Amino acid sequence: MEKEGIRANTIVFSTIINACANMNQMERAEQLLQYMIQRNIEANSKTYSAMVFGYANHGNFDKAWESYNSLIESGFTPDLILFSSLINAYAKYKRMDDIFDILNKMKENKIETTPLIWNTIAGGYAANGNPEDCLRVIKQNVKVHRPVTLKALNPLLKYYVENQQVADAKSLLDHMKKKYKCTPDIVSFNTVIKGLALAGKVEAMMDLFYDMKDDSVQPTSVTMLHLFYGITRDNSEGSLLVGNIEALLDCAKEAKLYINRATASYLVNLISKSNNADGVDLCLELLEYVASFGTTLQANVFVTLHPYVTKEGSSAQMERMKGLMARNEIQDLSEITQQKQLNLHDLDTTELVTFVDNNLYEHFSQCETAVSIMRQRGHEVPQNQSENLLRIHLKHHDVEEAQFEFSALKEGNTKPSYELYGLLHEERSNK
Repeated sequence: MEKEGIRANTIVFSTIINACANMNQMERAEQLLQYMIQRNIEANSKTYSAMVFGYANHGNFDKAWESYNSLIESGFTPDLILFSSLINAYAKYKRMDDIFDILNKMKENKIETTPLIWNTIAGGYAANGNPEDCLRVIKQNVKVHRPVTLKALNPLLKYYVENQQVADAKSLLDHMKKKYKCTPDIVSFNTVIKGLALAGKVEAMMDLFYDMKDDSVQPTSVTMLHLFYGITRDNSEGSLLVGNIEALLDCAKEAKLYINRATASYLVNLISKSNNADGVDLCLELLEYVASFGTTLQANVFVTLHPYVTKEGSSAQMERMKGLMARNEIQDLSEITQQKQLNLHDLDTTELVTFVDNNLYEHFSQCETAVSIMRQRGHEVPQNQSENLLRIHLKHHDVEEAQFEFSALKEGNTKPSYELYGLLHEERSNK
């Protein structure tokens, strides 16, 4: 830094250490802290708080408390932000019993708890499979006129959906405003739409989709994913299946919502099995819509589509398909057709996760399909796999695919790393 004319002082070092903590570069943060000590540059409370946050946020609680003790020994007083970050981290790593030790330390330092802290605790209980304690904290909030927020309610919605209690999820969503004076957001709606889709309650799912507008909540690409999976779970065939998909595609177009590549491939596969001539035009329209966002289409979707167009389509439709292939630099399908394709639908979710771990870089297209199957089944995609997919999309400049994966991370109650924020922003700026 000094070579570049940057004066080494506490503020500069603390800012860089905080950035390292946000990006999980704690070894680098520790080196900078030791450098400060060697150069007699005084660390302040923000320096140590950043170290506490960085270690705790990535599950290294022993080192987090070492940094906390260094802060105390240096004569500084911990603040509300530090304790809030610790509570959030303990909830994230399913250590709810230890949170009360933090509350006691807050009391020792005469720091009052806030509504955010209590809602974080409530949400932590729900996220860790304890809805009873979540509701207990929520009821206490109501009793003492403390606001109840989405920090508590969205994890409870997610718990209900993951445990097939979709009626409870729908009831909670319906009563958020009246009972808790809390307005649901896109995560609230998408969670319940997903639950209704998995339960096969297509009519209720579509009603909720249209109700979103009453709460001024705009659907996202993740909403469309759940809706498409929902309408195809009832085993509709022929013209009914084609009509349902066509209606949703019109909704996506009207709202200019992206349909991710794996979902489009899934729909093309379903439509091609319907033996309905009307479906050929819908497949082409769907792929043209996805491509209009600048997304690169994969060869595998054309392996499925080609025989369908050959059998049911017209010469004009065949030319449209060839045009799409040419724009995506796909010339010869024979080599792909001859490859032995693993039937990923035969794998359980654990096997799918293992498949993605082992094949992400060599068989990316199949891994996209595997992740799509996990989502069709209503299962969470491991954060590291979702983040790696995002990075590969950015590497290939498929910005909309990266944005979709980023949104899926956020709406799954996972905070994407600062690195990914930066990479996506840079790619969007370049575009």
